[in-house]
Formats: sequence, C-alpha cells, structure tokens
Amino acid sequence: TVDRRDADDSKRRRSGSLAYRYRGDWALADAAEVTLYQQRSETEQLTREDRTTPRRAKQTRRRDSRYEQRIKGLAALFRKSLVTGTIRHTLSYGVDYLATRNVGLRDGGTFDADDVPQREFSPLPTRDFPITDVTQSAVFAQDEIDLFDGTLLLSPGIRFDRFDADAQADSIYLGGNPGSPTPADYDATEATAKIGAVYRLTPTFSAYAGYSEGFRAPPYDDVNVGFSNFLRGYKTIANAELESERSRGVEAGLRFAIGTVELQWALYRNDYEDFIESFAVAPRFLASRGIDPADGLLTFQSVNRANVRIRGSELRTAFALPSGLFGRAAVAYASGEDRGEDQPLSSVEPLTAILGFGYEAPTGRWGGELVCSMARGKDEADIDPADVRPPTAGYGVLDLLAHVRLGSRTRLNVGLFNLADKTYMRWVDSASIGGDAAARFTQPDFNASLTLRTEF
Repeated sequence: TVDRRDADDSKRRRSGSLAYRYRGDWALADAAEVTLYQQRSETEQLTREDRTTPRRAKQTRRRDSRYEQRIKGLAALFRKSLVTGTIRHTLSYGVDYLATRNVGLRDGGTFDADDVPQREFSPLPTRDFPITDVTQSAVFAQDEIDLFDGTLLLSPGIRFDRFDADAQADSIYLGGNPGSPTPADYDATEATAKIGAVYRLTPTFSAYAGYSEGFRAPPYDDVNVGFSNFLRGYKTIANAELESERSRGVEAGLRFAIGTVELQWALYRNDYEDFIESFAVAPRFLASRGIDPADGLLTFQSVNRANVRIRGSELRTAFALPSGLFGRAAVAYASGEDRGEDQPLSSVEPLTAILGFGYEAPTGRWGGELVCSMARGKDEADIDPADVRPPTAGYGVLDLLAHVRLGSRTRLNVGLFNLADKTYMRWVDSASIGGDAAARFTQPDFNASLTLRTEF
C-alpha cells in the first residue's frame, strides 16, 4: 500500500543564438537570414513513496529520473523576388541542420525502516534508451507564383531530407536491460514535393487547396527502447526493424477575414505508407492479448502500419472587440483506418473542441481568459480490437488564465486549472495503463500554477 507519494520535478534550459539578416539587391537574394543556435535542457524527476508491505513492514521507494538534451543547429533562408512577363515570383530556398545528443538515466532504490536496501525488480541504474546522437539535415526550395494580380497564388516546392542516428550502448544501458537486442544505428533519406493554391474570391474570402508529401524517420526512442515496470505490469521493447514513414496528403478549405474576425474551415486526407504507431501492443503477443508469457507483462512496441488513412475536418474562429474583449473557438474531428487490417486506428484522438473568452487591457499590461476544453469519449467501435485499452468517457474542463507584465522583459502568469474539480482521463494517456490502477492516469483535480518569465 502506498501511504504517501511526493514528487519534485525541475526543468532547466539554457539557449543562445547568433543571427545575420540581409536586405538588399544581391543577385541570388533580396533577403537572407542565417541563424546559428544551441540549447541545453535538463529535466529531473525525483519521487519518494512511503509504503506498507502486506506484512505491515514500512518501506521507502526513491526514484531519480533524468533526461538531458543538447542541440546545435543552423537555419538559412534566402528569398528572391522577380517578374517574368506579367507573372511575379517569390523564390524561397535554404538549408536546415540540426544535431542533438539525448541522454536519459533512471536510478533509485527501495529501503526498509532502517534504510537497508531491498531487492529491486529490475536493475538500477539504467537507461530506457541508449545515448543517441541524431543528425538531421535538409535543403529546400519553393516558388510562390502570383497570377492575375494576386487573385491566384500557386506555391510549388521540393525538399530533400537526410536523417542519421547513432546509438551508443554503454554499460549502464546493457546492465539495466539484460536480454534486450543490441541497439541499432539507422539512417534514411527522402525527397518530397508539395504544391498549394489559394484563390481569392473576394478581398475577405478565399479558398485554398494543396497536395503534399511527407517523410518521418523513426524516433530514436522507438527504435531502441528498454523499459519494464513489474509493479504496474507492463513493458516496452525495441523495434530495430522500424521503417521511415511516408505520406501523401490533400487538403482543401475556406478562409474568411474581415476586421478582427477570422474564420477558417479545412478538410484533409492523408495516406501513409509504413505509418509509425508508437506504443502499440507488440504484434508477437496479440494472441495472448499483449501479454508476454515469459514474464506476464503487457508488452508495447512501436510498429509500422503498411497502409493507413487519416482524414478529418477542422473549424476555427477568433474575434476581438475594441473594448479589449476577445474570443476564440475550434473544433477538430479525425478518423483513422488501418486499411491493411481493415481496423480502426486507435491512436487517433476523438472529437475535441475548445472555447475561450477573455480580456486584454488596452495597454497590454494584463489580461485573462476563461477556457473550456472538451473531448468526446473514445468509443469501442473506434478502437482496434487488438488494443487492450478500455474506452474513455468524454469530458469538459474549465481553466482560468491570467497574466501581468511587471516590466518590458518580465511577465507573471497565473493559472487555475480544472475549476469544476472533475476527474477525467485523456485518451492519449490511456495507452500505458497496463495492469495498473486506471485512476493513476487521470488528470489532476483542481490545481494552480504560478510562473515568472524573464527574457534576457
């Protein structure tokens, strides 16, 4: 029995950048922006549980989980305007480069009343994924073509991506994940294209449509992962065979804007090849409802779905009044289908909506907003039968947000969340329930936050 649980979470981030901007009449560009940047972030979660065993003995369980990420990058964007006959072109081209180093560590122990270490179910310290260096680079180009004095805009573009991941299995990872496969390095390259069109029906009303191709390499912590939670009855395993995800999508919609009132509606459909579904029930254990007979744990694994279609619609609006009052609303619906298996795609979120009404002082010094977030329940008919997650109920939650500027660079934010003190669970959080108590995965009851942000 857990008698008490305390947690202390901290996040630290340090970043810096150096930018160069050019405006002129260079032969290759009228405008250019080149940015070098770096960032180092550290997240630490300290938890302590006071427990009573079935034999009435007192124990203390401590966990120290850390995650560190270092980022270095370069972004370069160039623009050139030119005219060919009666047609105006705005060319955009550039490069992106991003290098990250990702390090995680989990440590701790369980101690009796005399602070004597007790046996752990899994080795500590450990890493849930090996130290991984990821390099992403891309070159891209786009031409915005202005036809009929701005009535019609066409935007064809092309992009080439390269992705490399180098996984380093040190003694901590190997010792904490006995029996796991050797971590795999992986790389991928892909060229993608897109074209969009915007037609202005009136000065305030326009229609748009587009076709785009997508590419996503497997996340490093999906390919190489090792995590077991014996107390909660689940584990995640690696999948070194994950392939990169590729997609083709079409979208069409309408936009309306007049004064401070905006309205946008969109329809979309995306077809995926080798769709990456994270945290799915491991296919090899489907016959046993996801349970690995060797250890009795519900087993999750990231997998490729050969042929997936996701389609949906979004509607959003916003307005502002001279008095400082403003409002916003958005509704999003999506459905997903694994066409290869003729089953619903469980990872797609149910219908969601958000309503917000607020006030912003004319000076911009302070303001607030009341926000209502709503979600429809996830019906059993929308869940893959192989998925062990139970359906979730719909909910509506009220939050009150406020901010005050204490100076040109300092801002105080205050939030009162879940004002009605409701107990609810988001569908996205239900994936890791396993054999654990479902109530542990509900969102917090009424809670508050106070943050002070200073920019240097």
